[in-house]
Amino acid sequence: MDQVIAQVAQNVEKQLDNELERLDALDKDDIEVIRQQRIAEMKKRASKKQEWMANGHGEYTEIGDEKEFFTVCNKSENVVCHFYKSDTPRCAIVDMHLKLLAKKHIETRFVKLDVERAPFLTVGEDFRYLGSLLQSDGSIDRDVTRRMNAGWMKWKQLTGTTCDRKMPIKIKGKIYKSVIRPVMLYGAECWATKVCDEKRMHVTEMRMLRWMCGVTRKDRIRNEYIRGSMKVAPIVEKMKSHRLS
Repeated sequence: MDQVIAQVAQNVEKQLDNELERLDALDKDDIEVIRQQRIAEMKKRASKKQEWMANGHGEYTEIGDEKEFFTVCNKSENVVCHFYKSDTPRCAIVDMHLKLLAKKHIETRFVKLDVERAPFLTVGEDFRYLGSLLQSDGSIDRDVTRRMNAGWMKWKQLTGTTCDRKMPIKIKGKIYKSVIRPVMLYGAECWATKVCDEKRMHVTEMRMLRWMCGVTRKDRIRNEYIRGSMKVAPIVEKMKSHRLS
């Protein structure tokens, strides 16, 4: 390991020396060429920024219908559109975050459109985006079910290790925390969970942990003891700590 670190350090030092030699060898004409290139790049960025601002970038605005949506997409290369429902509380939370993002990322146009005005684009009850299932009614029950099923699939792939009685309990806990639980919590940052959703996740997690420990409810071992042995915090607490506020 020490030899590898020394070799990497030597390579980095060599690259720095070569770069310093190249800079020392520059004459006035070379420096002027670099200066002109940087000025041209700055002018290009400034021009692009003016074009973005003229197209409505930097603000979070509402558009009227589907026709205007396609017009916005034709003018801007990057577009984020929030298809919202006025009676869904989660949409107000998304609006708050998108307003902040619109000011930070002026290279992207941020707009929102009422789903009632966009029947062609919003037809259907569910919409899958980056692995998350968005439901038209704002609930998350089907997305929670999908994440639990994905967690079980990952758990079954590792049963040769996690259910091995010779494997130390703490190692099993680390495997669960680093491989299985992240699959179950994917997209949970945006979940507006109900008590029933949290209970389902809790029950699923405890079933996994009990199987990994080789115990059942008939053994009358408390959940707290199992979590303490495996050094695993309740999944509900993790859901709340990861949630966007």
